[in-house]
Amino acid sequence: MSDTEDTVLSMIGAALHADAPGDIIAEIEAALGSDDRWVLNACILSIGHMARRFRTYPADLKARVWLAARTSSHADVLAGTLGDAESDIATFKAEAV
Repeated sequence: MSDTEDTVLSMIGAALHADAPGDIIAEIEAALGSDDRWVLNACILSIGHMARRFRTYPADLKARVWLAARTSSHADVLAGTLGDAESDIATFKAEAV
């Protein structure tokens, strides 16, 4: 497996199965410097999963992830994932902390 695949699988695994938001946050923080579209996509999805599972998300980290996605060379393909995560936040009435 490539480093990208390892990163994405680890991050999504944490987003789906972690016992606490802090584990997901650590995964996102570790990956956030990447400009790889799949890693950025996983960062966005992880925020959405956190909102769904824990009804909360870190506002400052979300802002940094959204900025990275919107200023990435992959912004056009990441726009849909951003919309999905925003929908999760709204649907599950997740609280920004």
